Amino acid sequence: MNRKIILIITIISAIFLLIGCTQNTENQIENDYLLEDETSENTNTNDEARDKDAQETPVDKDESEKVPLVDFTLSDGKGNDHTLSDYKGKVILVNFWGTWCPYCVEEMPYFESLYQQNQGDLEILAINVQSAPQERPVEEVLEWVEQQGVSYNVLFDIDGSVAQEYYVRYFPTTYIIDREGYVLGYINGLDEELLEDILDELI
Repeated sequence: MNRKIILIITIISAIFLLIGCTQNTENQIENDYLLEDETSENTNTNDEARDKDAQETPVDKDESEKVPLVDFTLSDGKGNDHTLSDYKGKVILVNFWGTWCPYCVEEMPYFESLYQQNQGDLEILAINVQSAPQERPVEEVLEWVEQQGVSYNVLFDIDGSVAQEYYVRYFPTTYIIDREGYVLGYINGLDEELLEDILDELI
């Protein structure tokens, strides 16, 4: 991934922080590996340095500086468990979303199109955060997803713990993970053209 794409990711993330969907929660999560809230007025020098690192691609870093994925195992609501690290070898998009978030719903056809075009090279894990008070029960989400024609994996973060580990405050939030299992960064809100530009660099 080149620096032009990293700049695009950074700009879109910043814009979306102003308009993205938020869940009603008082949880304040800190994670040494992942990006913290750019809008905090109390961000210190170390936080700013970490924010900068999280937005840069590990391709530009030494091996020791690369950010490894934070592994998790979640259910698909159909009796199957999915572990993030099992998908190493593919480019992975980890998308945190909710049915109540219009921006999340709007981007789902983009994900479906890219998933169909890149099967074998791309894995999409759409994590429905059930701890959001606005969200529907798992059974209703599964019915809704089927009606939308989504064929990629939809998983359920029942207690919101995975969203907390990934420091998710805005929906949708999508993390980009390379084939080696390193986090390249995240984007709040996507469009098809941007996704294709990113994937062209990685696949």
